[in-house]
Amino acid sequence: MKLIFLEIFALSGHVFLLVYICLLNAEEASVFRNWYRIRQIVDENLAAAENADLQPSVSLANLSRDQLITIRRDFELYVCRIEWNFVLITALNLVWDVCFLVTVFYYHTAAQKFLAFGLAVFSWFITYRLWYKCENASPGLPGHSVIKYNERPDLLTIKK
Repeated sequence: MKLIFLEIFALSGHVFLLVYICLLNAEEASVFRNWYRIRQIVDENLAAAENADLQPSVSLANLSRDQLITIRRDFELYVCRIEWNFVLITALNLVWDVCFLVTVFYYHTAAQKFLAFGLAVFSWFITYRLWYKCENASPGLPGHSVIKYNERPDLLTIKK
């Protein structure tokens, strides 16, 4: 009886997961870029509610004064936790970057790693550039809310 050996090609699951999760975390953490604009936008709208001559950079006319005050209070209440969350996500990404380097240097063949890398980037693209932009069939893009703080970076002035 003659034995037949088949060589199987497998993707590097380590590379796929590490790259995909790092891209996912980077996309989710991108909302922190203009995070402090929320405070600025709410303050501008509260001031505009009291003085009709003032024009806020982003109008929240659909929100009542009480809702704006609640948003401002909640922002101050949760900002420290959210900042720590960002720090922890960044630290976790650094750990995963080290794991990625170890995987690249010591495991799998180059073809398995390149194909897994390409598939991870393609999956991230499908998730964030196609699926999450479908309003009825997805959870939505990170930072998508009533307050459009991420849409006009030309207005960015950070006041802590």
